[in-house]
Amino acid sequence: MIYFMLESGNLMKKHIQLFVILALITYLSVRYCDRTVAIFIHDSLYRNRHWSALTSSLPDVLLLIVILISLPSAAMYFFRKRKSLLDTQTRLLGFLALAMPTAYIVKSVLKYLAGRVETRYWLHHRQTYEFHWLQGSDNFNGFPSGHMIVFATLFAAVARYFTGLRLCCYSLLGVLALLLVATNYHFVADVISGAYVGLLLESCLDRLYIRNVSYTESRG
Repeated sequence: MIYFMLESGNLMKKHIQLFVILALITYLSVRYCDRTVAIFIHDSLYRNRHWSALTSSLPDVLLLIVILISLPSAAMYFFRKRKSLLDTQTRLLGFLALAMPTAYIVKSVLKYLAGRVETRYWLHHRQTYEFHWLQGSDNFNGFPSGHMIVFATLFAAVARYFTGLRLCCYSLLGVLALLLVATNYHFVADVISGAYVGLLLESCLDRLYIRNVSYTESRG
């Protein structure tokens, strides 16, 4: 018990330190980087008609992705659990069934609270740059990036349970971050904060999940 409390205290300190650092980076990005990068991408990459046509009408299928991952994961988890296949794959499936919907809910709440303008909308309405707290709506839900929250949670979970895939998972997350900025789908700060929230959420949910799974298995 004492060891667990010390471990939790050390983890909390690390999270606080990381939060302070990323909060500062996010603030600096909002004030000095985001608009410059968005305008640069708009004026350079979007001169290419093919790139513009390819990225201007991308559908938002994040909810569909969450459903397609979480529901089969839940079904496969309970099927394998009934077969007493309590291995790494089973635990990952159970974790994804819990974490993916949670990540989607968290991103929706945070977007509403922040009410930050979306990048593409801002490029045509540049007087609306500031945050609009508690006013999240269709064009004011850019912060933090929901895609980064959901996929950071997903990739971090896979990397945790299958360490051999760690490099692949975090490389894919980095590619996603670049694409979200390069398509003006998000400001840089949106992506940074989304990645942090997703990684933090995965870490917190994993501790809760491991405790519950260990307790359930110990009961037989």
